[in-house]
Amino acid sequence: MHANIKSDLNLDKLHASLQFPDFSFGGKWNLDAKIDGTYAKAIRQVGLQKREQEYVASIPTFDIKNTLVDGKFKLAKLPQGLDKIAYRLEAKDPDGQLKSASIAIHDISVQALNNYIKGFISITDFNKIAVNSDLKASFNLADIKKFYPIKQVELAGLVDVNLIAKGYVDLKRNIFPETNTSIVMKNGLIKSNDYPIPMENIQVEAFVNSEKGSLRDLNVKILPVSFTFAGEPFFLNADLKNFNNIKYNIQSKGKLNLGPIYKLFALDGTNVDGFIYTDFSLKGLQSDATNGHYNRLQNSGRLSIGNIQVQSDMLPQPIAIRSGNFSFNQEKMNFDKFLVAYAKNDISIKGYLNNIINYATSSQAPLKGQFTLSSKKINVDDFMVFGSPSSSTATGTSESGVVLLPKNLDVQVLGLVNAISYNKMNIKDFKGDLQVKEGKMTLNKTNFELAGLKVDMNGSYRPINPRRASFDYAVKADSFDIQRAYKEIPMFREMVSSAKNAYGLVSLDYKLGGLLNGNMQPVMPSIVGEGSLTLNQIKFRGFKLLNGISQSTSKEKLKDGEVKKVVIKSHIKNNVMTIERTKMKMMGFRPRFEGQVTLDGRMNLGFRLGLPPFGIFGIPMRITGTPDNFHLKMGKYKEEDLDMDMDDEDSKVYKESQKVQETQAK
Repeated sequence: MHANIKSDLNLDKLHASLQFPDFSFGGKWNLDAKIDGTYAKAIRQVGLQKREQEYVASIPTFDIKNTLVDGKFKLAKLPQGLDKIAYRLEAKDPDGQLKSASIAIHDISVQALNNYIKGFISITDFNKIAVNSDLKASFNLADIKKFYPIKQVELAGLVDVNLIAKGYVDLKRNIFPETNTSIVMKNGLIKSNDYPIPMENIQVEAFVNSEKGSLRDLNVKILPVSFTFAGEPFFLNADLKNFNNIKYNIQSKGKLNLGPIYKLFALDGTNVDGFIYTDFSLKGLQSDATNGHYNRLQNSGRLSIGNIQVQSDMLPQPIAIRSGNFSFNQEKMNFDKFLVAYAKNDISIKGYLNNIINYATSSQAPLKGQFTLSSKKINVDDFMVFGSPSSSTATGTSESGVVLLPKNLDVQVLGLVNAISYNKMNIKDFKGDLQVKEGKMTLNKTNFELAGLKVDMNGSYRPINPRRASFDYAVKADSFDIQRAYKEIPMFREMVSSAKNAYGLVSLDYKLGGLLNGNMQPVMPSIVGEGSLTLNQIKFRGFKLLNGISQSTSKEKLKDGEVKKVVIKSHIKNNVMTIERTKMKMMGFRPRFEGQVTLDGRMNLGFRLGLPPFGIFGIPMRITGTPDNFHLKMGKYKEEDLDMDMDDEDSKVYKESQKVQETQAK
């Protein structure tokens, strides 16, 4: 774009020569403009969901001066026009950077009948936003149709605006422009031709004042906002002072039916049929709530909502709030009844939130609370951050992302869930104390049933980024069916591959920790842990390894043998399970084994078959290979390095997560 324009027009003469039939105009118009460079837009991905957003990628340099005096404009079909139109515009950008751009419109004047806009406004430094304005406007909304064609909506009411502001907007540094602003509307009405019910009796009195240009002396008053819509009155009254330590006084009463509002204003989402009902009074000081002086707070009343959808960047699908009844009592907002639906998950929540004022006014303050969460069924896969809205499972090699947790929450939850589906596992009768704090979830005294196991578990879960999370847990389960566990629990199948040919009851007491990938599955080389697996009563059937030992030693009794009360202790690191020396009795023999097994099934085991009657004499051998393709060699066992390290990215993520946990522990 390159332009150098100078123009000085008499608009009255221009209109006289052109004779446009539909409108007339006049005035003296002057333009002096120099423009050089490229104006371009681009698309970038924002947020965890990588939604596309259009932004200005580049702008040209420019220096523009434009004035209009004695301007006028009238549409031929309307009885009145705009007159006394005037302005003086100056806009420049010397280097093509948006932060260097400035625009100022001085001597603004527009009049139509008794309606007018007067004043000036300028904005410089579009990054920090430096504003200087003094604008006044007064309108009778019923007059607008006399000079502007409004066909789809009927407007009425008197509106007065007084906008005075000077200074920077930098909320992070508690900087706000010096301002004295008011907006007043009396006897307003909005009625659409497409929807017969009007919003009427609209009254608005809003004032914003800051004499020193800071959040400390910023005052916002709404005295009040009120209207009647679809036969339901609504009002909101608010007085907010000192946004560094808010002194608040807020009252609201009335009902908003969202469906008619969407139809009245022709907004997208005409299927919305929700409502908001308010009847509350909130009065107090932020520091009193922070410091525990709850007796000084005067918060009471209730709030009800229903059939409302909320979209979060942390979730792939919207949350549908079916009904919510809340009551206010001093520092607490009580969830008396809260029913939400997410995908195919229906959840009921009861409890309370506190620290709400701090949370609303500070990005560092956590939202605190205690809840009881109950549900008939929850599918955890639906909550993965990159999950498909139409499917709860990833396809191909794509990752659905981990389940993210807000870092500004500090809540305790008693979870009561009849059934949980997670990574093709079906958990029943879940009951546990959960704490979500600083982006980490801790499970205490948690018990549930999985594949017939009665499990007691403590653990933690912390998302590191949208595609990785760390976890650790300690689990105990007594006397469960090893075959059912092998078939229904993927991690058990990975760690105890020999369970494929074992039948009977076992017990587990184990601690594990590591990383989860973007499909919420363990990154095997990251797993560390230790514990024991007890073979309460096990019979082997078609176990190739045991049958191979039987054949190599000519001891037929070992084939499809049985064992009881054998405790196998082990520890895991770098994808290798190291098994401590384990002794057992089997069909009169005294087998003993120890060694290493990788989590993908490679073995390096030492085995000694103690011969009857007491196993004093035995046959030593070494077992390598895999359970389906093993090699037996007579002789003593020798430990080998079977470690499998994480890849560089996972190793870096894991080390960083360990540092964070160590810091939090201190």
